[in-house]
Amino acid sequence: MGARLMRNGYNVKQLTDTLGVKPREVRSFLAGQLAAERTQELHDRLLAAGVPL
Repeated sequence: MGARLMRNGYNVKQLTDTLGVKPREVRSFLAGQLAAERTQELHDRLLAAGVPL
């Protein structure tokens, strides 16, 4: 998912602003290193914000 977001022009700063989380958590999310529950929560928040996944 991280690669697709980056290809669509989203960077860590934009995702940090959109999700309201720290850059460290966004980088972990993009690298697939977050817990499944937290990954799902951020995924749902991106969908709600209209970010194409």
